[in-house]
Amino acid sequence: MQIVNEAYSWLGTKFIHQARLKGVGIDCAGLVECIAQTFQLVPNDYVPILNYPRDPSGIVENILRQHMDQINVSEIKPGSVIFFGFGEKFGQHLGIYTDKGTFIHAHNTTGKVTEVTYIGFWIKHTLAAFDYRGIQ
Repeated sequence: MQIVNEAYSWLGTKFIHQARLKGVGIDCAGLVECIAQTFQLVPNDYVPILNYPRDPSGIVENILRQHMDQINVSEIKPGSVIFFGFGEKFGQHLGIYTDKGTFIHAHNTTGKVTEVTYIGFWIKHTLAAFDYRGIQ
């Protein structure tokens, strides 16, 4: 629940592509990354995910696979990172699953970090799921 509680603390933060400051601005990759940094789950030589295009390119997916444990989508649990794709070759969106059947994400459309129900559209577009290493 540590991960989920930290994700909740970001609610309302404005969506700004590649920003990294709680209460000021964040994007979906930054939310996942900043949570990892909060719990010191990144290696000492970790370089923040920056300078990635808004169009899907595979960069974020490669970093997820390198620094997180991929799990089966059917094993998503509170604190898991959900990776979404919308018809492109590579995924392009991330969210943190909660214990209420929802997920928290920095969403360009709403312009802020928000919580939404994980049903229908979102389930259909789920490509993969990951767990943070070092958190039970």
